Amino acid sequence: MRTNVAELTRYWMKSGKNGLEPYGKIIVITDGPRTGTCIYKGNAVNFDVSPIEEQDVIDTTGAGDAFVGGFIAGLCIDKSLKDCAQIGCDAAYHIIKQRGCTLPNYDFAIYTS
Repeated sequence: MRTNVAELTRYWMKSGKNGLEPYGKIIVITDGPRTGTCIYKGNAVNFDVSPIEEQDVIDTTGAGDAFVGGFIAGLCIDKSLKDCAQIGCDAAYHIIKQRGCTLPNYDFAIYTS
């Protein structure tokens, strides 16, 4: 089955709260460089991914893990879902600009102020 973010969002929104129960309370759907969606308590929040020039993409290994790490870090400091997604996108953005899954030289403290 091939699907896209819009179809998945419609499915989860239609399934209601009970449809999310087996999977957790927050559903995050990412789609590479395209718009993603967070679903929580029946509300969908779309988020954009920062554009990056194709020649600046070195290695996508770890991009998803970096996104999840940034997203969860945002949750831990009580950021909104949109802000959590932005932190996740920023983390992934910096990861894909270097080879391998290494920590970028980037100060994420800007999100805690």
